[in-house]
Amino acid sequence: MEDEVVNIEIDSFDKLSIVDFSIVGKTLVAIDIRNITNNEDKTRVMDFVTGLSIGRECTIRQINREGVYLLNPRESYS
Repeated sequence: MEDEVVNIEIDSFDKLSIVDFSIVGKTLVAIDIRNITNNEDKTRVMDFVTGLSIGRECTIRQINREGVYLLNPRESYS
């Protein structure tokens, strides 16, 4: 069975509250923060995403240097 990746694009810290993160820890999730222009906002978003993935027992992998990260659920560890 192939894992489906859900893409979540975030363009500001302020809009983080409207994103549905309930799938994190249940399926592969790609977080794209490339459209965030403020470096402080990028840091705050990554702090949130890091805490969320720790709480949901996921791993985080950087997919590209511009700001795309893959959150892997615990079941998909290999």
